[in-house]
Amino acid sequence: MSLSTATTQAGATPGLSLGTATTTSAAPAGGFSFGTGGTSLTAPIKPLATTTVAAAPAPPPASQDPAAAAATPQLNTTTTTTQSSTANMSQMNFRQLQEAINKWMIDLQEQEKIFLEQATKVNAWDRTLIDNGDKIGRLNESVTKVKADHTRLEHAVEYLKNQQKEFDAFLEPLEAGLPVNVPVEPEREHLYSLTESVDTQLQQMAEDLKEVIRHINESNKTVDKNDPVSQILRILNEHTDALQWVEDNANAVRKSLDNVSKQHQVAKKEHERSLRTMFK
Repeated sequence: MSLSTATTQAGATPGLSLGTATTTSAAPAGGFSFGTGGTSLTAPIKPLATTTVAAAPAPPPASQDPAAAAATPQLNTTTTTTQSSTANMSQMNFRQLQEAINKWMIDLQEQEKIFLEQATKVNAWDRTLIDNGDKIGRLNESVTKVKADHTRLEHAVEYLKNQQKEFDAFLEPLEAGLPVNVPVEPEREHLYSLTESVDTQLQQMAEDLKEVIRHINESNKTVDKNDPVSQILRILNEHTDALQWVEDNANAVRKSLDNVSKQHQVAKKEHERSLRTMFK
């Protein structure tokens, strides 16, 4: 059994070339090139002729019987070359590549914008965290100082409590030995009663003087200013003003007496404490 094959190839194989300038090929094969001057396709592609070559039957060997040679099957091989489909595929790949690059550029710009926004936010958060860290540090120092002050204050309060207990223990026997009624208390009450009585009398005198002056003014409306009676009236008016001033001062004195009485109570308590200390 013999096999013979004949193949006829027309034109060059389509391909991809990279160069610094745009070239145009007149070969039947299709393709595209990338250059600094731009991208251009090759010359229009024309379908090539299809050549079919039938292989001739190989002569039978000399030692082979002619009948056996006639019975041996013969194989024909047909080779077909088509360049137009390859060119179309190259053009389709270029369009797809250009669309993919444009899509990638848009996606890259969007991702870059998102990255810048996130970086700005992260930077702001970082500054906030640093500031909060400083604040927490200062707050921790303040809390430490407050704890130390609180401890010292607790010790001082405990010391004062102990001193108060000792002082109360000293005062209890002194308070038990003091008389119930102090002689100063009746004098204070008597002085307060006299003050109220004087104030009442001054108010009554002021009312009486006002009434007298009113009657005198009504009876002497036409009297000359140089008349002695008019002069007396002016003097009485001045006296009335003076009495009003005395009344105001009396009120002030009454308030002062109240304050003095309060201070007296305080002084009394301090005096009792001092006596207890002396008797101790």
